[in-house]
Amino acid sequence: MTSQLSKLREKAEKILFESTHHSNFVSVEDFAEIVQGLNDCHAELQATQLQLKEASERLTQWYDQAPSGYVTLDKDGKVVQSNDTFAEMVTKDGLSIKNLNFAEFIGAKDNLAFHDFLKHPEAKNLELKIPREGNDTFCARLVAIRPDDSDEGTDNQLIFVVVCDISKQKIAEALLVESEFKYRSLVNSGKALIWTSGPDKLCNYFNDVWLNFTGRALEMELGNGWMDSIHPNDLQQCLQTYWAAFDKREPFSMEYRLRNYKGKYKWILDKGVPHYNQFGEFVGYIGHCFDISEIKEAEAKITKKNEKLRKLNAEKDKFFSIIAHDLRSPFNSFLGLTQLMAEELPRLKISEIQYFMSSLSRSATHLYGLLENLLEWSSLKRGIIGFDPSVFEAKSRILEILQLITEAARSKGIDVEILITEEIQIFADIKMFESIIRNLVSNAIKFSLKGGKVVVGATMLDDKSVQFSIKDSGIGMSNDVLEKLFRLHQQTSRIGTDGEPSSGLGLILCKDFVEKHGGEIWAESEEGKGSEFFFTIPCRAEN
Repeated sequence: MTSQLSKLREKAEKILFESTHHSNFVSVEDFAEIVQGLNDCHAELQATQLQLKEASERLTQWYDQAPSGYVTLDKDGKVVQSNDTFAEMVTKDGLSIKNLNFAEFIGAKDNLAFHDFLKHPEAKNLELKIPREGNDTFCARLVAIRPDDSDEGTDNQLIFVVVCDISKQKIAEALLVESEFKYRSLVNSGKALIWTSGPDKLCNYFNDVWLNFTGRALEMELGNGWMDSIHPNDLQQCLQTYWAAFDKREPFSMEYRLRNYKGKYKWILDKGVPHYNQFGEFVGYIGHCFDISEIKEAEAKITKKNEKLRKLNAEKDKFFSIIAHDLRSPFNSFLGLTQLMAEELPRLKISEIQYFMSSLSRSATHLYGLLENLLEWSSLKRGIIGFDPSVFEAKSRILEILQLITEAARSKGIDVEILITEEIQIFADIKMFESIIRNLVSNAIKFSLKGGKVVVGATMLDDKSVQFSIKDSGIGMSNDVLEKLFRLHQQTSRIGTDGEPSSGLGLILCKDFVEKHGGEIWAESEEGKGSEFFFTIPCRAEN
């Protein structure tokens, strides 16, 4: 429209110039054209003014109905203009707000912050509480803008302030803080050690239960720091399980030992599951750990008891085997001899009767020794045999024991020699010690050839124990037999050099009695060159 007016003006000036200087008359057509142009411009101007008015009304409507309050302040903080939204916020009439100082809408405790805000409105936002009627308040955030055409530092300086009601946001934030507090209270009030990791596999949270258990600060555990507390023997398997499940986004369960604040390792059951946010996006893992040390200890006790039961069953089987086989053989010989003597006695010579009686004596002696071992072993296993150690001289006690078995040695022409000094004393249960010596020396005689030799010796190892040895010059043992000695479930029964039967029970009894004293028993042997048995017994009481 501006260019059209310019053209009409140029045309009118040209007509006026020609009519004045050249005495030309203005034609009616030219004049009508100019008038029509002016009328068109006027109509267009009116239309534009109407559009401007409508736009102004729309802008005023938008201004008043904006979701945020708009307030224009002068340099002193007085309200120059405000929209209806702000009036509704403060529950006042819009006209009554004009010329009021904005500080009147603010609580006294926020006045200082508001004045600092007016001095530097672009520097920061301001959050405060604004009271309204009915003793009610709302939380507001003030954002200030200085208009470009405002003269800073002059009376015409203006500040445009946007007032946002953030009450709902503050309530949501408070609820979020409360929810987080409840969540942390929940995860920290139980016994579970809880951790979380991000999509990068690095741990980003450990609850207080975990931190109290390990005695380490949160900063030390974050990332891969938690690995420092895993037992070195469990770390690799632990990582492999975690990484494999993580890559597949699968739950996992694993057991490992974790060092606690006392420096002791405890067994932990760790169960981890993938974690997704509300949009279904994978954000890492959540793990719950439990101390299962007591369960592990209970399992170990059960395993130990099962092993004990297995041994008891083996002992029971051995016991029945001895009763079924080893007791039956001497009884068969005994019964056979007595039957023969009963039937043939009138026709037997004195020398034959002496031979049969000698055989009966040997059978009875062996049977008695076997029964004695069975009774002692049975009493020991049932826990009814007493254990009453005392200090006594070893040599004199061994001499008394050997008097009971000299007949077997004499019948085979075996010399039994004792190489023990009188000053050696031991701290042992007398009956158990007698059983050990009796069984070992009897075995030495049993497996020695006629005319052989058995040596019983003793040596002080230190001020705490004595090592006894029983050496024979008999048939010895192969490595295979040697390895099976003292084992209940292994068959070590052998026939003596004069046909004497053997059950192997005596050596097992010796082992139990020696270990009852805290000692050890072992053997050395070479086939055809004899055997030597050793055992240790304490020489004084230990606290």
